Amino acid sequence: MKTGFFLAALLASTSLAQIALPAAYAAEADSFAEAITSGDATLDFRYRLELVDQAGIANNATASTLRTRLGYKTGSYNGMSGFVQFENVVSVGNQNFNSTVNGNVTYPVVADPPTTELNQAWLRYEITDGFAIKAGREAINLGNQRFIGTVGWRQNDQTYDNINLVYSKNGLTFVAAHVEQVNRIFSHKHALGELETNTNLFHAEYKFQDLGTATGYAYLVDLDNPAVLGLSRNTYGVRMAGSPALSGGIKFAYELEYAQQNDAGQNPTDFSAKYLHGSAGLSMNGWTVAAGLEKLGSDNSVGFATPLATLHKFNGWADKFLGTPANGLKDVYVKLGWKAPDDSDVLKGVSVLAFYHDFSSDVGSLDYGSEFDWQISKPFGGRYALVAKGAHYSADTFGTDTDKFWFMLTAKF
Repeated sequence: MKTGFFLAALLASTSLAQIALPAAYAAEADSFAEAITSGDATLDFRYRLELVDQAGIANNATASTLRTRLGYKTGSYNGMSGFVQFENVVSVGNQNFNSTVNGNVTYPVVADPPTTELNQAWLRYEITDGFAIKAGREAINLGNQRFIGTVGWRQNDQTYDNINLVYSKNGLTFVAAHVEQVNRIFSHKHALGELETNTNLFHAEYKFQDLGTATGYAYLVDLDNPAVLGLSRNTYGVRMAGSPALSGGIKFAYELEYAQQNDAGQNPTDFSAKYLHGSAGLSMNGWTVAAGLEKLGSDNSVGFATPLATLHKFNGWADKFLGTPANGLKDVYVKLGWKAPDDSDVLKGVSVLAFYHDFSSDVGSLDYGSEFDWQISKPFGGRYALVAKGAHYSADTFGTDTDKFWFMLTAKF
């Protein structure tokens, strides 16, 4: 870890919890002591049981893990505020899974290693109305997390040691960040759990009142570790997404995105690849149906990659495409969702979601495979939620048949 930068940044000024969309801050405290004592403590628990049956691996995985987070956010004094959060992940029972650090290679991977981490520690200074400078370790989710995210599904967050400037006012949000280290989901115990970087992120969004949100970005990822130099890439893109209301209570949801990526830093391969994503859908009376195409192109046998993304969110929950194949990837998908009406007695809050994916290559006309995903969730008691979720991948020319099942209970205080 680049300790010098991290401590200097903390002492120099500032940081954040979710970088892209700052929330409203409480009224200014009258003294430093009041800012400290008038803050908010947070505590949350997440228990998850994950079962994996993967063809070609001798044993099925059973991962029973509990994540606990304890945090404290100060009040604001003379524009200054701060946040600290600790995270602990424990295995409940035997570790009958490959956590990536426990050596259990005869089991499928479940990337939730037991660990205790300083998950976030940041300071924030509001320069003027709408402008803030920030520094420290934080959870960063930019846009839809396709390129920069926290990988929130896993028990240990991906966080960023960074310093950044944020402007947010009148529908416009702009973020400029310099990242010195990425703390990955595999924890500090993994050889590649902490990646030193010289990464610069630029992200701008403008919200149109009815049409949606326009986004432009330049993510300049420069990784220092020799094992991942091939993931050093510059990505430039634009995105437009929204869900305008139509007549009769119908909403039309759409996404359009294009990006160009090329080698950067010490990447040993000269390449240039394109990214395309388009989707459209309708929702009415709690029902949603949508279809889309996402393409991660290939050039010089190098696929377009998003190494800092919340990868579990995209290209199937079985996580077969966390790395883009050399021939690129096309993901044609359909989505069906339903949410119970608010006036339901027993079903209030219940939501059901299903995806079907057909995967193929961008180059070479290869049929990779297909996948069916489903999820049922229900909040209750104002602080709790239950989630059941499954992913079923059927391989053709890529990977192996894989079935995953999750049961999760969360509590937030």
